[in-house]
Amino acid sequence: MINVTLSLNEIGLAVSILILAFIVITTQLDNRKKLTPARKHFVSFIIPTYNDAISLEGSIQSIFDSYDKNYFEILVVNDCSTDNTKKIIEKIKQKLPIKLINNKTNLGKSVSVNNAFKLTKGEIIWIVDSDTHLTKTAVNDCLARLEDPKVGGVSCRYTPLNKGVLASMQKVEYGMISLMQRSTNFPSVMGFWGGCLAVKREVFIKVGLLSVNCMAEDGDLALKIGKNGWETKESFVPVASQVPDTLMGLCKQRIRWTAGQIQNLLNHFSYLVTNPFTVFYALMYCLLIVSFSLAIIPNLSESNLSSMLGTVRNIEYGFIAAVGIAKLDYVVQLVENFWTYALYPLLSLPYVAVNYSIKKKPYKFLLVFPYAIIYLPMLAITSIIGGGIGLYKTIKLDRNQRAW
Repeated sequence: MINVTLSLNEIGLAVSILILAFIVITTQLDNRKKLTPARKHFVSFIIPTYNDAISLEGSIQSIFDSYDKNYFEILVVNDCSTDNTKKIIEKIKQKLPIKLINNKTNLGKSVSVNNAFKLTKGEIIWIVDSDTHLTKTAVNDCLARLEDPKVGGVSCRYTPLNKGVLASMQKVEYGMISLMQRSTNFPSVMGFWGGCLAVKREVFIKVGLLSVNCMAEDGDLALKIGKNGWETKESFVPVASQVPDTLMGLCKQRIRWTAGQIQNLLNHFSYLVTNPFTVFYALMYCLLIVSFSLAIIPNLSESNLSSMLGTVRNIEYGFIAAVGIAKLDYVVQLVENFWTYALYPLLSLPYVAVNYSIKKKPYKFLLVFPYAIIYLPMLAITSIIGGGIGLYKTIKLDRNQRAW
């Protein structure tokens, strides 16, 4: 008899690969479904905007380039912009038939959309961020998915409109999120991409429009639609959107996203824990996190633990000193445990492969290293901060109180 002993690292790697394989297979199965060709629906596009003068015209023009102009209306809500957004919109109105709503006070996205909805007449309500550019393929795919009477809403994931290293990191991250989220298309996705979100009119009314007190109103809307018996889907066709191009902007956005997710989890906890599909996928993702950690974290000896605890204690002596020590320890451990940490980029490779062709841009696969070793740990820190903010907001905010 052959006695095979596996280390925790090997078990973690094996489980991670199996879960990733399941995610890829379920995504491809859904991708091969034949959709019913979309009929011509009258669509009401709502674009809330605040200080987005530079990108707004491109967003509006993309709608005219993507759908029959006889079958849609565009309502632009200027939420008290302090730049020249109003002048830009007035200029656009001279060329394109759009409706302008100027808020007298800054109301936020949810209230702006809800107020604009009262003036719409479309069968489909389509919420578009003012820095998001639609395509004909994306519009047709979303409308085709909405032909299913069981489907209440559809959204499209983003691909960065701007360029740069930070934008490339976010492109890989969006591919990772989308790959996981699209694997849940078989039952129903548990979240929306708020920058390009289409929902049936009767569904939007039934769920009470957008929640005002939610930091992630798009995810909250998806869960409300699910609670009312409809399915939510994600289109496989991405839309281009402006992404944060500074670390500060990125961290602020991710903190808000995480806070919103925690808030939605707490607000819809009873629904999530009683839905077999959400329970299954939640447990699967938790298992992926655990197995991922086992695969990349080296076996901790007593000396390693003492070193880690010492680093934590040093935080008390000042943030700068702690960061310096952490950086030094990180470099030393990286060198000493090269093959263990090399697994991290290896497991991140599928997400890079989703976004870049090895034939056209083979050098882009090098993104797995900064993405896995720098970008993801940074997101983990913002997630911890965002989680605390989300918990605080859930406890403190009233139902009709604006979240952000």
